[in-house]
Amino acid sequence: MNLICTMSLAGGAGVLTYCLIGRLFRGKFSVQGRELLLKLTMLLFLCPFQMIKHHLPKALMRRIPGFFKYSENRFYLDLSGYVTVPGKAGRTTLFRSWEVWLLVLGIAIAVVFVIRQVMQYLHLRSALLGCSREASREEIGRFLAKHPDIERRVQAGKLKIFWSAAVKEPFTMGIRRPVVFLPQSEWRPEELELIYGHEFAHIRNRDVLVKCICLLIVLVHWFNPMAYVLLVEFGKMAEYRCDEEAMRRREEKERAVYAELIVRAAAEKSESGLWITGFAGSKKGIYRRVEVIMDMGKKKGKKPVTVLAVALAVLCSVSTLYVYKAQAQVQVYGESEFIRNEGEIIFTPEEYGQNESLVWDETGELVIIEEEILDFSESKELFIADETGEIDSVQEESAIERVTCSHTYVSGRVQRHIADGKGGCKVSTYQGRQCTKCGLVELTTLLYHTTYVVCPH
Repeated sequence: MNLICTMSLAGGAGVLTYCLIGRLFRGKFSVQGRELLLKLTMLLFLCPFQMIKHHLPKALMRRIPGFFKYSENRFYLDLSGYVTVPGKAGRTTLFRSWEVWLLVLGIAIAVVFVIRQVMQYLHLRSALLGCSREASREEIGRFLAKHPDIERRVQAGKLKIFWSAAVKEPFTMGIRRPVVFLPQSEWRPEELELIYGHEFAHIRNRDVLVKCICLLIVLVHWFNPMAYVLLVEFGKMAEYRCDEEAMRRREEKERAVYAELIVRAAAEKSESGLWITGFAGSKKGIYRRVEVIMDMGKKKGKKPVTVLAVALAVLCSVSTLYVYKAQAQVQVYGESEFIRNEGEIIFTPEEYGQNESLVWDETGELVIIEEEILDFSESKELFIADETGEIDSVQEESAIERVTCSHTYVSGRVQRHIADGKGGCKVSTYQGRQCTKCGLVELTTLLYHTTYVVCPH
């Protein structure tokens, strides 16, 4: 499995763990624990940790059962249908042509989407600043005094607060120099204190930046529904986390006022987007959010649940190391070339000939073996006895004869020939046994396939 797919599988495992633990331990899985697991999942989606698999010592590789599967699959083909990308030490990485076109199309769509989002953000910010007035020091001084870190940002010009008649709910927009917009209406001092506490928490947590990272994950892993779940769930948890910070050490009466503010803002919600973290959040989850706010101080999440969730997500994600397969690479040797692709060798036959193969031995080293080109003209299936090496064409016998036979078997290998209709063929080799009386052949284990571009049989 290629790198993007295994990264997507690892991140998807994290999201599924989040959903499962959240369902089983709803009241005991804290908001901080949920947010931690979601951020770990983002890392799994974006970090190609599976590549470490091919940089481990060989001695360690062989000690991990099933970690590397050195098969004896043998392929003879040319490099048509591949796009080559030059690399270091004379190696060239190979990509299938359709994969490259799909990648180009995906990048083009992502670039157009990002440009569109940036243009919308710049237009909205410019329009709002044009019809808003900046809050004076007298208006916000008493609130900033309770948030020294935010006050330093305001003094350095890295954060601004505006009153605007064009907005209907408080929200923060921007990443590097965020701006807080408040509706131009009558606010009681205690209400403003709660609103500022919520919006300042968004700024401290850099929630707009993390939302952008979630969107990047969606753009890269667009085929994985778990990426979309991650984007939605992080939006919810960001609001819950800011609610917790704003309500820290607050009385029940203040929580009721805060919940009323959220419901009022949700009823008049207008602005939304990637670059915005609104006070009301999503309208769909407003009931659950108010319920959580009113229960703050009564229920506390338990750390063992968070530890269990993180450990389970990591365990599931690490298992993707078993299915990751590195991209094929070519090393040129004169006029011939071969491709190393974890247990498979794909090469052009100019140098080695049609009856020689490069395969992995039991220690993972490359060896050259010679194959005998068998004659399949009389039968599409041949049996080669282990002891004598005698080759026998497998013929269909009557069912009655086989049922009445008291079988005596000899072990050996069975080769089946299948033409591909394009001038090539595939020969499948099995471990098996044959009855010396009726000729019945039984297959036990598939050993390998040999694929020929031009059938030599």
